[in-house]
Order: sequence, then structure tokens, then C-alpha cells
Amino acid sequence: MLVGRTGGSSLVRYVAPERLLPIALAVTILGFLLYWTTSQAPLAIAGVFVLGLGVVLLYPLTLGFAIDASGDRGDVASARFMLAVGLAIVSTPVLLGALADEVGLRQAHLMVPGLVALALICFMVAQALGRSSVAPARCS
Repeated sequence: MLVGRTGGSSLVRYVAPERLLPIALAVTILGFLLYWTTSQAPLAIAGVFVLGLGVVLLYPLTLGFAIDASGDRGDVASARFMLAVGLAIVSTPVLLGALADEVGLRQAHLMVPGLVALALICFMVAQALGRSSVAPARCS
């Protein structure tokens, strides 16, 4: 987490957050694939490390997007964001455990690429909505 957040804070100075989020999601998937496809412990550990480097940037980037999108209601956006984070922290391990009980832990870990895909879709929809809301009005 320290490595990812320190490096990420430097990256944000040079790479726009709108470009950095998809990169972080790609790093997450690369790490997951390394973890998922190997049977060797050192490579699996490296995969989890790379996965963590991608995930660690998601919180500060998405919080920034939420506050930016809220306009003058940043306090409300921040409170709702923290509520969502808290719910995710409480519910995701339980959901992973329940899913692992049904299909096995290895298969349950396939939640990760599913959640990454969902995050990317939500990000793309938000970007499209943001562009359409700032588009100049046309006069007929």
C-alpha cells in the first residue's frame, strides 16, 4: 500500500486521473492473471503484489472523481462514498466466503475480474455522462 500510494501520488502529477484509473484497472487485471495462472508460490505472491499496486490507486482516484462530480456538495459526496466503502469492506469478504463455499475459493476469486470490469463500465458511463452534461446547448 505504501509503495502504491507513494508512486501513485507521483503519477497523478504527470498523468490525468481520467487516464490513470483505466491503467490502474489494467494493472489490477495483470496482477490477477499472474496470480491466477501460476502454481508457483513466488509468482503467485508477485501477482498479488502487482494486483495490490493496481487496487491501491482506486480509492483515492474514485474519491476524487466523486467529489469533483458533486460540485459544491463535496461533503455529501464524501460521506456517501465513505458509506459505500464501509459497506464494501463489510460485505465483500462475506460474499466471497459464501461464493467460495458453493464453488470453491479458486473459482470464487473470479469475482476480481468481474468487479474490475464493472468498475471500468461504471467509469466509462460516468465519463460519457460528464461529457454530455457539459456539452454546449444547440440552438434550433
